[in-house]
Amino acid sequence: MEGFKMKKMLVALSICVGLLTGCTGGSDSDYIETVKQLSFDNGVIVENIVREKLTGAEFQGLNGDKVRIDKGLAVFDGTGAYIFLLKGMEGKIQELASNASVVPVVIGSNDIKWEVEGETKKGKIIKAKTEKAVVKISTEQDGDYIKLYSDSIKTFNGKTGKAISDKELKNYNQLNNMLMAE
Repeated sequence: MEGFKMKKMLVALSICVGLLTGCTGGSDSDYIETVKQLSFDNGVIVENIVREKLTGAEFQGLNGDKVRIDKGLAVFDGTGAYIFLLKGMEGKIQELASNASVVPVVIGSNDIKWEVEGETKKGKIIKAKTEKAVVKISTEQDGDYIKLYSDSIKTFNGKTGKAISDKELKNYNQLNNMLMAE
């Protein structure tokens, strides 16, 4: 009888310890914070890369019907025509953007929601999202280390789920930066 009580207490204690350590959620938030601070060879940290990608995608989501990126930058001028901006015409951007009601985007750290979307055999998928954009980061865990490659950071339109290329994001960010500079 005494052995049965002891086994019961050990099982109850094991369950309590498991609940206390398994339900804290700290491991996912620690993992996310670690990934955010990883840097590439150029010294830029993941958090800043993600913010830039989300800014370009948010700009596209907010202004996509007024702005088109083809072989150059194009802004809808409000009369039904796209005006293509060539090098040296950047000063005209403010006027065109104003006529077309193009709105610049600023994303702060608090505007980004970070979460672990899921786990893979070797790591986790981290998702960073704003209202109109999503960035997914595939990571690999190798012992105490987290591996991350620049091509494992993908950007998507938050409403349609369509992937947005890095080239498109660069152009949208360039246009957004021009608007912010004016």
